[in-house]
Amino acid sequence: MDFFEPADLDSEDPASAALALGSSLAAAHPVLVRLALGAALVCVALLRPSAFVGFFLALSLLYVYHSSFNAIEDVPQVGNMAVLPLKAKTRGFAPVAADPAADDIVDEALDLFRANSLFRNFEIQGPADRVLIYLILFTSECLGKLTPATTRDAANKLLYALAVGPFAIPGEGSFPLNALYAAPATRADADNMKAYLQQLRTELFTRLVDKLYAEDNAKPSKWWMAFAKRKFMGKSL
Repeated sequence: MDFFEPADLDSEDPASAALALGSSLAAAHPVLVRLALGAALVCVALLRPSAFVGFFLALSLLYVYHSSFNAIEDVPQVGNMAVLPLKAKTRGFAPVAADPAADDIVDEALDLFRANSLFRNFEIQGPADRVLIYLILFTSECLGKLTPATTRDAANKLLYALAVGPFAIPGEGSFPLNALYAAPATRADADNMKAYLQQLRTELFTRLVDKLYAEDNAKPSKWWMAFAKRKFMGKSL
């Protein structure tokens, strides 16, 4: 994990107040102060959902998280993205995970989304990080399609259309991160990359919906929707 400056935040936002306090105390005091701050922010978050953003920032202790799958040696790649096994319910380019009980890259992206989405800078440490970046940005795009009144059925329809609809891949002019991603070398590589990304998108939206509507099928979780406008690395797909 590396130290980074968090994204610019509105000073009138409760999350910004939490950020300012957390940054100053964490810099000047030891771990016990950070733990106390985190506990206090839990209480604040229960009253103000918007402050939940600040709570996650305190938990991350101003560190951005990288993919654990960077540790895999000799991982196959398409472009310069790692091709990682998935606990996939749909067929695609990715291999099937050997252990269906273990977390895959989609699980990891959803786990890290709220902490990492607060940061504008991210140093890529391996090919799995490029998959992580893409999935975090796609999670933001999914949340941006929903409102606090969107039902589970409506969300499934909206996000399925988003997942399988037209989207840009590295090397195309409309892809926002071409400086960080290698274009496919051949037409076959491009087809494989498209299939891989579509499989990732489909898996992610399916699992995201499960998290958003774990408690109420009539509306998405406010603890996730509080992050709908946050842009990891200041980018969007």
